[in-house]
Formats: sequence, structure tokens, C-alpha cells
Amino acid sequence: MRYTLRKQGDGLWCIWDKETNAPAEAHEMRYINLDYDKAVEARDDLNSSA
Repeated sequence: MRYTLRKQGDGLWCIWDKETNAPAEAHEMRYINLDYDKAVEARDDLNSSA
């Protein structure tokens, strides 16, 4: 799995790209400040297309 979840200090989540060692960016979107449910869904979508 290239993409994983990281909990941010404010209690929200970001999707972390293990290949670039940075927050995931795809489709002109940066995957930060997400609620848990949305983060899980987006991570799974990104991993299935990677």
C-alpha cells in the first residue's frame, strides 16, 4: 500500500504518500484535514488506482 493515514495534531486526518514521504496529492487535490471516514474512503480509492 502506497498510501496510509496519519492523524494530525488537530484530530483530523491526512493521507500520507509513503513513496514521496509527504501528504498525498492527486487530481489537483491535497489530502489533508479530512474526517476519518472520508480519509479512509479516499485512501482506499488512491491505493486501488496506484
